[in-house]
Amino acid sequence: MPKTTSATTHYAEAYQAQYEAKDFETATTLYRALIDANPDAVEAGYSRSQLRRMVMSVISRDALVGADIALLCGHFDELATTAAARG
Repeated sequence: MPKTTSATTHYAEAYQAQYEAKDFETATTLYRALIDANPDAVEAGYSRSQLRRMVMSVISRDALVGADIALLCGHFDELATTAAARG
């Protein structure tokens, strides 16, 4: 039988909030807390996947594309700022 860890327990709580209670806000908070506290745990990877699933189910495709573009542009701006600061 696999060892139950804090991350395992927290993942189960977040999963229950998401799928049984349909409380996406609580599930998001729990998944994020798990990732912050245990970034390298297997459950952190599962939590990231669940967050992506929630994003895809509650945010429109157009809004996601717009957010992706804004994130990409911000990344390029940051790279340019860093390069300019280096001279």
